[in-house]
Amino acid sequence: MIRFFQNTGKRLGLSLAFMATMLFSLSMPAFAKDSISNINMIRIKVEERLRNLDPGDSLGNISEGDFSTGDSDKYHVDAVQWVDSGNAGDITVGSTPKVQLYLVADSRDKSNGDTLYYQFFGAYNSNNVRVTNGTLISAKRISSTELELLIQLRAVQGQYSMADNLQWDSNSLGRARWTAPENGSGVYEVSLFKEGRRLAKITTDALSLNFFILG
Repeated sequence: MIRFFQNTGKRLGLSLAFMATMLFSLSMPAFAKDSISNINMIRIKVEERLRNLDPGDSLGNISEGDFSTGDSDKYHVDAVQWVDSGNAGDITVGSTPKVQLYLVADSRDKSNGDTLYYQFFGAYNSNNVRVTNGTLISAKRISSTELELLIQLRAVQGQYSMADNLQWDSNSLGRARWTAPENGSGVYEVSLFKEGRRLAKITTDALSLNFFILG
């Protein structure tokens, strides 16, 4: 009988210990488990104001609001600045202003109390950085939470100015000369006419041509 009561006591003690462990486990709070997610695709859209730059205007100031990331909540535009352009120079036809953007990775809280942290990971190039109304020139990952982009805007549309002071050179028979306009492309299309009939059309970046042999 003594052995019977001893065995029962041991089983009872084990049962009580197990129940105590269960109760302790159930009463322990669930600790939040944070996680990290890589940003595999970047999308940047150049907004309307920078798509309609006019020749003769100044570049002026830009802000983060001139660029959007669509519906992405993984990152945001933290800072922007003109590159090698300044704000004082006038825009000319064909200008392609460049902008440096700094992106910062974001985080969000999940419904269970966890926090999901987004990070920049690996290399970024034209395959995984899409720019609407502009072109990606380069991407540099500064850290897991910072990415630097260099973007070129679309070329400014408009008409180039005509060459100035077109005249025959009095010191060289058959040679025509002209001066470059202030808002020119640096390339000229020159035609030679005789009695209303065009004899030649030449494209050149020079500021004079000898038409003597064509006349």
